[in-house]
Amino acid sequence: MGPKFTGQKKTFFYAVRRGRTPGVYESWTECQMNTNGYQGAVFKKFATREEAQLFATNSLPDCKPLPQEHERITPLVENKRKTSDELILPAKRIRTEPPLFERKKMTVVYTDGASSNNGKTCARAGYGVYWGDNDPRNASIRLDGEKQTNQRAEASAVNHALEQSQNGTELLEIMTDSQYVIKAATVWSKKWVANEWKSANGSDVQNRDLFERMLSLIASRKGPVQFTYVPGHKGVEGNEKADQLAVAGAQK
Repeated sequence: MGPKFTGQKKTFFYAVRRGRTPGVYESWTECQMNTNGYQGAVFKKFATREEAQLFATNSLPDCKPLPQEHERITPLVENKRKTSDELILPAKRIRTEPPLFERKKMTVVYTDGASSNNGKTCARAGYGVYWGDNDPRNASIRLDGEKQTNQRAEASAVNHALEQSQNGTELLEIMTDSQYVIKAATVWSKKWVANEWKSANGSDVQNRDLFERMLSLIASRKGPVQFTYVPGHKGVEGNEKADQLAVAGAQK
């Protein structure tokens, strides 16, 4: 059973490595002031000031970059950034199918992933699944495996929610702030399957195991599945609580 929320606000620290004024801030508003509109800004949320300071100064001990991994860089409307398997888009609402079901026939779940020292060998990742206050299905889990990346945590959170809801006949709306997961599950995967899980440049698709599992779970679920993009750190209650669960999972 996931932790119960008492309504007490938890303090987080926002580390800005590249921005107008790099440093550690205690509010999301201050972080935004130093990163919004700043090309190539790099920032991250942490549960402790120590981790945030290490990230901001790029002085994490015994950490080496993982191959083919990257920092979470703010997407810019005028400068889209493409990697081998993904295209980071400006924030917008993405639906994978028309809302055919009435709201009363829909179940909503929020998923999120977190990774401390993302892209480094010493990274610790976790994921959160939030169904509602005091819901026994709420989950805060440490990510398995050697690759402790934010992207694997985001995808694992979606898979966990799908595993929990396999017998549901209603429309399941998965709310996530990961455009990577949404695009991978609904667009890129069609080409990957056709190309025997090879990316456009001929290399193996990253995180294939998680997305193969995701496609299988979507296909086997009794009811339909819909993905909806929700901007992270914008005060959306479900997203904030899923984020809290993910951060807690990474610390286990």
